[in-house]
Amino acid sequence: MSLTRSEFVFDAFLYVCTTIEFVALSYLFYAMCLRTSPIRQAYFVLSILGDIIDFAAKLSGSISFNGKFKNVVLWHDYFLFGMLGLVLTLNRYTAIAYWNKHHRFWSFRSTCAWCVFLLAYPVIVDVGFLASDPNGFICLPDPYINKECEKVYGRMGIRQCISNVITGIGSITISAMTIGKIRQTSAPQIATKLFVQSCVSNAFFVVFTISKGLVGIMWIQGLAANLTLANTVTEFANLANYTRQCVNIIWLVVITRSLIRTSKQIAVATTITSLTTIK
Repeated sequence: MSLTRSEFVFDAFLYVCTTIEFVALSYLFYAMCLRTSPIRQAYFVLSILGDIIDFAAKLSGSISFNGKFKNVVLWHDYFLFGMLGLVLTLNRYTAIAYWNKHHRFWSFRSTCAWCVFLLAYPVIVDVGFLASDPNGFICLPDPYINKECEKVYGRMGIRQCISNVITGIGSITISAMTIGKIRQTSAPQIATKLFVQSCVSNAFFVVFTISKGLVGIMWIQGLAANLTLANTVTEFANLANYTRQCVNIIWLVVITRSLIRTSKQIAVATTITSLTTIK
């Protein structure tokens, strides 16, 4: 079966984004393992956690677009993205508003707790709905197994959108508070750069959430039978999401490289100063 032009473009974009994420994640893992790594911070750890899960979904989608594993990971992803954005926005707020106490708020233990919460969040908010639906767990890995699955996926999509709208409102509110604090504090420049990254990510996420909501309504109303319309809206939602993830991880790599260069320059300057003092 030959692909249409839009399907070919979408598949090509998926493969490109998957490759970008693999290369970027490899570099970030390398940077994290450096003896004096400057990215062993909550923001980077949480971002990388989200990128790993997203990469798993993209990789499984590259292998099989309608694969069962991919559908389960995407169910988890679509709930995770909104809450992760809210947590990262909160992290940026404390980095700017309380920059001198930020590391105490986001210690190793609290970061681990946030990681566990984020991984569990989709299960916490949606497993009850799936369990109460006779076809919930049957349809989750395969939306085409029977006709009822269209409505199951539609309701699931609406729940994901409600969750993302609530977390999105929280992210926008905290972002507005952060903007008000930027000029009032002496927060490091890197905190502002990461805040801008968070804002750009949230903008793409708004487009994705609106598109995802339309897809959910189409499933419920039975409009998904119009494959051309359903595929167009779904692909638009996925393109917005893929773009968001690619921009996020590329930006993270650029900031990481900047931090590593700065830390090396500081180390060299410290060494020279020490040698001069000894002489």
